[in-house]
Amino acid sequence: MKRALPHLFNELRLMLYLKRRYWYETVLGLVFLLGLGAALVYAVVTVGGKPLDSGALDTLIVGAVLWHFAAASYASASNDIAEETRQRTVEQLYIVPLSLARLLGLRALLHLLASAMTLCVAVAALQWLLDGRLQSDLGPLLAAALLAAPSLAGVGYAVAGVLLLAKRAELTHGLMYFALVSLVALPAFPANGFALLPYALGAAAAKAAAGGAVIDGFTYALIAANSAAWLAAGVLLFRTLERRARRLGVLGHW
Repeated sequence: MKRALPHLFNELRLMLYLKRRYWYETVLGLVFLLGLGAALVYAVVTVGGKPLDSGALDTLIVGAVLWHFAAASYASASNDIAEETRQRTVEQLYIVPLSLARLLGLRALLHLLASAMTLCVAVAALQWLLDGRLQSDLGPLLAAALLAAPSLAGVGYAVAGVLLLAKRAELTHGLMYFALVSLVALPAFPANGFALLPYALGAAAAKAAAGGAVIDGFTYALIAANSAAWLAAGVLLFRTLERRARRLGVLGHW
């Protein structure tokens, strides 16, 4: 913990510096989320022919929120390794007195928190622009999504390990985004066989909560247990593949 905290603050400072240095990217990211909300409003009112008070907009926004968290949770570790590999700077990450897995974990935590904050700002702005017409309570939805997020971080670790060993596996990395759509859409609530998959139960419970269902403590516990299991499995696979990559001497080159 004593080693992790300074690095956590250093990574936070780096993230804030990059957000300020490339402020236009930060602003464009928020504009993109607002634009997505506007597109959903247009789809409901113009294409679907339904009023904003019908609840159809809430359903689409819930799906967008769940996809946003799924992509942010999965992409951190895998994107970091893919970028470091392209820049041939993977070996430089071993200078710090933390393991690569722990360093990626700190980055993933910060990316997830930043995504959550950006999302909350975008939803609040959308609520204000729509004059309070959004009906869903986002509290239980965000709770379920955040609890389920570490499971996809575990998947990201696994893919990051593959990228360390097989440098040209970026297609596998990209195809995972299509798999996330299926995980968000699976009917895993109430808990069934689909709940064993990463993120599926959390996403299904979040959609049920947005529809007015009450999520009990046992379901939240199952979501947390699923996340812990997938995260542990992903980190274990990452460390196994990392050790093999180091033995083969392929960390810093193709």
